[in-house]
Amino acid sequence: MDVARLAGVSVPTVSRVLTGAARVAPDKVERIEAAIRELNYRPNEVARALVSGNSNMIVVLAGNTTYYGYAATIQGIEEAARLAGMMVVITVIQSSDKAHVATAVQSALRQPISGMVVLKFDPAGVAALAQIPPTIPVAVASGLLESEHPQAVMDEFAGGEAATRYLLSLGHRTVHHVSIPQSGTAEDARTLGWRKALGDAGIVAPPVVPSSWDPQTGVRIGRELAARRDVTAILCGNDEIAMGVINGGCRRT
Repeated sequence: MDVARLAGVSVPTVSRVLTGAARVAPDKVERIEAAIRELNYRPNEVARALVSGNSNMIVVLAGNTTYYGYAATIQGIEEAARLAGMMVVITVIQSSDKAHVATAVQSALRQPISGMVVLKFDPAGVAALAQIPPTIPVAVASGLLESEHPQAVMDEFAGGEAATRYLLSLGHRTVHHVSIPQSGTAEDARTLGWRKALGDAGIVAPPVVPSSWDPQTGVRIGRELAARRDVTAILCGNDEIAMGVINGGCRRT
């Protein structure tokens, strides 16, 4: 190692100074620190993790990073990780296809990681969670509490219920719902909250209008709903679809 050569000490001595694993004579510490400054040396954290078995790297598995909810969640993870002295690497899962999920998970596992965070908001996240070995520490971010892993839940149920109650309080006879694709076999939490609010008000829920993840689908749905006189209030599954629905509704002739 160049640092050891310049400081006139052994490589293990340099390693002890860098890791703080053992005491080193002050004069040697000074020479090593001077050599580090002169060479502008930066320790290779990946290599150190491989040798020590310790890592400060967390992988976030996400089906999509362009949607606001996903991006905001990742930002929160990154900020919390930074405060804890950790670094975050993001691995995007191309789709819920089994091969794509396996590729993403295996790519993450090849890194010297200390754990994973799975954004379980869509089928890709659900599929990825099922493929992670049980020996890997995992935390989950989702909109519905249903995981066996430690989990941070965005209370989509309460949000859907509160938004629906608010719209009803404005005098709307009912609230129509444009849903995002389900992550599993059950309806998403926002849809369940919408149903509960309508049920508590004695209102039979109108048929759910399914949407894809593409905001352009929301534009088409917005045009169709705007042409109906019985539709006066709409709850959407996410911000992007809501913007599409608004855009389409504004184009009504």
